[in-house]
Amino acid sequence: MSITLQGYMLEYLPTYSPDLNPIEHKWAQAKKERVVAIQRFCSQSIWCNQN
Repeated sequence: MSITLQGYMLEYLPTYSPDLNPIEHKWAQAKKERVVAIQRFCSQSIWCNQN
């Protein structure tokens, strides 16, 4: 039996778009802040590889 004959409705979803997903913007912001923090730490630390 098909899905529609069983009483269900089939809905097609749009393709994924990170521009429309607000959490993607927050993840990008968090990643950028992490990179800046690591760079700041390494510029003031002897523990990072300074080549």
